[in-house]
Amino acid sequence: MVERALNDKLIEDGRKLVEQLDKSKAKLDSAFWLYVPDSESWRLVLDFQDIEKRGPKDAYRVVQQALGTVSPGSLTLDDVAVAKPDFPILKLLRIVIKTGPGIGSIRFTSNVINGHLIEDAYICRLN
Repeated sequence: MVERALNDKLIEDGRKLVEQLDKSKAKLDSAFWLYVPDSESWRLVLDFQDIEKRGPKDAYRVVQQALGTVSPGSLTLDDVAVAKPDFPILKLLRIVIKTGPGIGSIRFTSNVINGHLIEDAYICRLN
């Protein structure tokens, strides 16, 4: 059984977080919800352009600040994962999807890319 379902409220809170990160000039390249089968949960995966230079600790600090300015919702820092550009699933998704700099809504369910199953993802941005 899924620990926490991806619902409209989480999707909307994720969208608000992405908008806030864009306003803060955080250089967010990618943002997508990913179902993690091992923990039966969803994570909002964020990829920043300068993550290699700044490091994950700084990226999480920026996310925490942005969460503090977004209206209270169901999204917490525990729901977020900061990814490096070489994160395998991010690399796979980039093979088949490019959204550009805006915020979209693409459901990507039960698809195989180069022999790897992506059980479920909800893509907001993928550059």
